[in-house]
Amino acid sequence: MVDLADLYYFNLLNNRIRGEIPDSIGNLSVGLGEIPDSIGNLSVGLATLQLPYNHLDRTIPATFGKLKLLQRLYLGRNKLQGSIPDEMGQMENLGLLDLANNSITGSILH
Repeated sequence: MVDLADLYYFNLLNNRIRGEIPDSIGNLSVGLGEIPDSIGNLSVGLATLQLPYNHLDRTIPATFGKLKLLQRLYLGRNKLQGSIPDEMGQMENLGLLDLANNSITGSILH
């Protein structure tokens, strides 16, 4: 397997992913319909993560807050529920957050 530690763009648009993501990207196990808490273990240099159209139907994990360098996060067009975790406010480099067409409730981060 190629070393992907410098990965800065990860696109899983329109899939039904399940199974293991290679350790070189981050220690992440993906189950159908959910974003696992281990999402915070993805490559520390990751700048863009695209997961739209993946039939994700659970809540947004608070561990996204660990992805400090993430600049763009696309979670739109899923079936995500619940509120935006406060921990996502720790994502100081996040410039684009797409949560369109989900069932998000609660207040917006400040």
